[in-house]
Amino acid sequence: MNVPLWQFAFLFFAGLLAGWVDSIAGGGGVISLPAMFAVGLSPWGALATNKVAASCGSSTATLRYMRAGSVLPIAWPMAGVAFIAAALGAECALHMSAGSLTGIVAVALIIVAIISAFRKDFGTIHVEWPHRKRWYYAIALPAAVLIGFYDGLVGPGTGTFLAFVFVAGLGMDFRRATGSTKLVNFATNIASAIVFMCYGYVQWTFAAIMGAGILIGAYIGSGMAVRVGPRLIRPIFIVMALAVAAKVAWTLTHPAAPAIPK
Repeated sequence: MNVPLWQFAFLFFAGLLAGWVDSIAGGGGVISLPAMFAVGLSPWGALATNKVAASCGSSTATLRYMRAGSVLPIAWPMAGVAFIAAALGAECALHMSAGSLTGIVAVALIIVAIISAFRKDFGTIHVEWPHRKRWYYAIALPAAVLIGFYDGLVGPGTGTFLAFVFVAGLGMDFRRATGSTKLVNFATNIASAIVFMCYGYVQWTFAAIMGAGILIGAYIGSGMAVRVGPRLIRPIFIVMALAVAAKVAWTLTHPAAPAIPK
């Protein structure tokens, strides 16, 4: 595929911004997925190509957070079950419409943003609850299954939902929550990408161009988040939760794709 110069630059810089935002607070798909549509990809081609490109950023961010000790052990089993759930979700996405979920997702994201905004200590401290660790798996694994399936099926808001579970359900601060989110999100991106690759929907030139931008943006963003911590992540998290909610609401009111890709 011959990519015009303007598309090359557009996808790279869109990826750079998406990777930076996503590595800090999630929600990078609000930037990268519309960019895929802007260069003429079909809905399923855009989703598939975006998953491959996003894997570059989530892998880079995960490694950087791991080196900083910001990925907690509970994230590993969550990543395992989320991988399987995302693969199933991606398979379903190829054979059904996901439009029925979008209204619920938009409302949920708005609630997440409101809670995050009005609880001033939300995500700014890390709580160790030894007496609650027995419940970690009861909270974490079902959440990973549901969010993983959702990421494969639809996608927008996955990182935001995961971060919210880590903060509200498991008592992490935003830095540790974001680091743990990146590991789980990397698993869901890879699982979805593999399914879409098997069906031949990935446009590799676009994936490579945007993936390079996302990788660089994720490296810069994760480094900033590690150094500055919750003071940087919390406001961006709130903004991106609202932005993803707006994007999902727009999708709900402006349907644009057939139920089954041709």
